[in-house]
Amino acid sequence: LPICKDYPVLIRDFKPKYGVAPWALDALYEYFVYEPGMTKEDRCHAFATYRGGSKTTWFSFFLPIYETLVGQYGIYFNDTLFPEVDYQVLKGKTGKEAKKRLMNINNFLNKKLILDLFGDLRPSFKDVKDKKGKDQSDLLILKNSYVFEAAGIDQPIRGFNTLQMRPKKVTYDDPENSENTKTQNRREQNQKEVMEEAFGAV
Repeated sequence: LPICKDYPVLIRDFKPKYGVAPWALDALYEYFVYEPGMTKEDRCHAFATYRGGSKTTWFSFFLPIYETLVGQYGIYFNDTLFPEVDYQVLKGKTGKEAKKRLMNINNFLNKKLILDLFGDLRPSFKDVKDKKGKDQSDLLILKNSYVFEAAGIDQPIRGFNTLQMRPKKVTYDDPENSENTKTQNRREQNQKEVMEEAFGAV
């Protein structure tokens, strides 16, 4: 993943002088490994690090932005075109937490460097009025027709269909908390949400 060292101030949590943590390089490489014939089971990943290890920064911020900005032109792995991720769902332990992730992405798209390099992808008032775009706290539909949806772990996504598209990717960011893991039954509900509901919707 290219890092623009001339503009470190754009990325509050990333300081080029420290480089990229080894775990992040390994995880991002694993994520982008793609060969024809891979199924969605082959493309599932679970990454865990120490607290403050920048999981959210990489997988709920950098990666979705990269897949949106660069991905619209094509990302390749060993001369094979990586599947386009034009509809992403960001899931958190609550809908409010997921909306924060989406707000960070939306705000970043307004940076001058992004506007200079990629243009303004955020929907205009006319786009929203003509139902060609959305700019809400839980749904963002960009001018390039890329979609971001924010939802809590208990909010179903099976059957989502926006612009005749279905989700291509679901990112869970710390979906469990002290409340939804108190009982065995609640933990089983979490597992069902991840492995059955969300997985079936992608």
